[in-house]
Amino acid sequence: MNKIKYAWFVGAQHAGQDLVDDFIENNYWMNGYDDKYLDIVNEMKVGDLIAIKSTYTRRKNLPFNNNGKVVSVLGIKAIGTVTKNNNDGKTIEVDWEPFDHVREWYIFSLWNTIQKIEADKDWIYESLLQFTFNNESQDFNRFLSEPKYSSKFDINTTVTNHPIKITSLKDDEYAIDDFLCEVFLDMLEASKLVRLLERKKNIILQGAPGVGKTFMAKRLAYLLMGKKASDNIEMVQFHQSYSYEDFIQGYRPSDKGFELIEGPFICFCQKAAEDPQNKYIFIIDEINRGNLSKIFGELMMLIETDKRGETLQLVYGNTPFSVPDNVFIIGMMNTADRSLAMLDYALRRRFAFYHVKPAFHLPSFKQHLLNQKVDDQLVDHIISKLQELNKKIKDDPQLGDGFCIGHSYFCHYDNSEEWFQEIIEYEIEPLLKEYWFDQLDIAQKAIKELLVND
Repeated sequence: MNKIKYAWFVGAQHAGQDLVDDFIENNYWMNGYDDKYLDIVNEMKVGDLIAIKSTYTRRKNLPFNNNGKVVSVLGIKAIGTVTKNNNDGKTIEVDWEPFDHVREWYIFSLWNTIQKIEADKDWIYESLLQFTFNNESQDFNRFLSEPKYSSKFDINTTVTNHPIKITSLKDDEYAIDDFLCEVFLDMLEASKLVRLLERKKNIILQGAPGVGKTFMAKRLAYLLMGKKASDNIEMVQFHQSYSYEDFIQGYRPSDKGFELIEGPFICFCQKAAEDPQNKYIFIIDEINRGNLSKIFGELMMLIETDKRGETLQLVYGNTPFSVPDNVFIIGMMNTADRSLAMLDYALRRRFAFYHVKPAFHLPSFKQHLLNQKVDDQLVDHIISKLQELNKKIKDDPQLGDGFCIGHSYFCHYDNSEEWFQEIIEYEIEPLLKEYWFDQLDIAQKAIKELLVND
């Protein structure tokens, strides 16, 4: 059996259309981007092995015990050999060997559209290559003996007489299956979110209170980097008094009079510029609480996707400044705060906006509560009653979708009988009374309906 040194794993989705059949029938593969992965495609050589893959999730009908948890699946649809590279970063010719069914590899997935897998990088990569090109079976016991995976599925597996020494994955590694286990999104939405951030470089997570925007932002940063690298993340919170001098640079009193001090965003960009091979994520909480035109100043132009790397003279000092291409901005915006002004159109054009919705309807949320030993009847009550309440809020012309109640109020069970009652009385009730401040009878009725168990 040939030992595979490396191979290319590529996707086949172009603008939402699956081109697998066309690739196989016409013996080629094409990069669907005009401005991404061009250098990587040009690295492919004649004779290199290549596989078409897709990534999705499954909860049932798995070949191992997953305890009802979501499992990431890598579907291998075809394998082949590169016969020609046109060196345009777009198209290669391939002698494809199609499968009569999708071969599925579980637990560990490949997220990037194009990814080179090298056997000597990790035992998982070596196993995946043997599975894909030499038809070897996946060793589930070996995966489930790793704490990284056994803890996800609450499985204690003992492996005996295994011929290969087991090595652990790096503790800071963070992949799509980690993201899906922590954030209440399905694979389709998660992939959309990553694509938006990669393409636009600036994204705002907007939504009602309690939908987990801050939690999601940090994990989205990990996913984009592929690891939990706290040193590559900076977080600030805007407020009404926050200024350009606080964010970019400004003169501050010192022992010598006044000194030009660089703000957190300038320092962060300088740090990222010194490390262009890695991604850096700047997170802004409550982004719509500040006067954004005043805070960003001339950076309104520099943060645009196609303006990255261009230099501009800042208001203070004589040093030209640019925003590096490896800096990404994630903002969070509360859509239920009546006191906040709308974002101006100039800034809106520079950000993609992703609406984070309550997750009461998702099976993963229900499973999360059940895993915390919340009573089955209470779980069903929470899901049904909060969905009914959110429908009422969405249908109210004075409120709407941006005022719905988020799921994070109920994510942390404290194992007490008063848990649900106290959340309603001390967290949800004040919010509803604020929503219907001039119609308290509606608020009181909604509160009563939350507490009544049918």
